[in-house]
Amino acid sequence: MTETDVIEIWCHRHGEKDGDKLTALGAQQVWALGEMLREREIYFNRVFYSEAMRTWQSALLLIAAMKLRTKNPEGRQDFHYSTGSEAFSSNEEFSEECERIKNKGNNMVIAFQESNYLRICRPIITKALLGIAKEMKSQKEARAILFGHSPMLLSAVPEPEKITFGLSECDGVIYRISGDKIVEAEKINAPIRGSSIY
Repeated sequence: MTETDVIEIWCHRHGEKDGDKLTALGAQQVWALGEMLREREIYFNRVFYSEAMRTWQSALLLIAAMKLRTKNPEGRQDFHYSTGSEAFSSNEEFSEECERIKNKGNNMVIAFQESNYLRICRPIITKALLGIAKEMKSQKEARAILFGHSPMLLSAVPEPEKITFGLSECDGVIYRISGDKIVEAEKINAPIRGSSIY
């Protein structure tokens, strides 16, 4: 596999929120992420968001911080926080499940064993990532970034034993895709750490 065969999709949790809008800290988290990526000369051909307000705001701030050519992030309903929500009857039930996973070892192997939500999300998110990669390859694009929600963004990891459960605000997972397969996933931390929820 050569480097040009691999499409990277960087999936980041949105910044800190209040309701469905970023807080001042959330905006700072996203801006710092964009500056860090620009300083490391990591650029993106496309920017996606989950169609929630906080992910749209995150995408716009990242575009500005990185001075990307693209001005319009693309909405992706399949990454919306409502995906897989039929697994829960309430937000409290979701929170309890996440706490149970953390208390049992905080890794994705346990998360998949314990979480009906992640098992529902896994094929949906995997299919969405592979679809984006296929489209990008046809356009000769190599890298995209997407703002979405945790723990959903972790549901497509190919080797769950290598990944811890949950993303703090603006943390992310880089998916590397070759052909029709996710070959690798790597977690990365945001420069301004957020709360470690899910």
